[in-house]
Amino acid sequence: MRILWAALFIIGFGGAANAADCSALHIKNSVKIEPVRQYGLALIPITLNGVEKKFLLDTGGGLNSISRETAQELKLPELTSRYRTVDLYGNASQSYVRVQDVVLGSANTGGAEFQVYSNPDLAARLPFDGIFSTGRFLHDDIELDFGSERLNIFSTD
Repeated sequence: MRILWAALFIIGFGGAANAADCSALHIKNSVKIEPVRQYGLALIPITLNGVEKKFLLDTGGGLNSISRETAQELKLPELTSRYRTVDLYGNASQSYVRVQDVVLGSANTGGAEFQVYSNPDLAARLPFDGIFSTGRFLHDDIELDFGSERLNIFSTD
């Protein structure tokens, strides 16, 4: 029992010392989250090649995707992907598009690749134009502030 208390004591004070060594938080970017309450979803506005679109923020995925309709609207040619994705209904896709100019909030993130949805009917049923993965923020810390409806992106310093 004494060993357990000693371990908790060391862990507790070790964490406090490390926190004191950290610099102040620095928000690099902040984006308005747009809740779609009837679906229980959170959308974020993303500008692709100068056109604002609404994307589902995917906190568990690693792949960005876009509806075929949105890709066609933006006149993005489909390319053969090295990935083959299959949706819940068995529809497969092996194509992607390259977007030259991607703007999220105050940040222009440069080019990005988006896998094209495999389900041709998906865009007609869903209230968003694509799925934006938090995998895009590998070198940042992110915070989803649902009270303020903000996606905040912090420096990792």
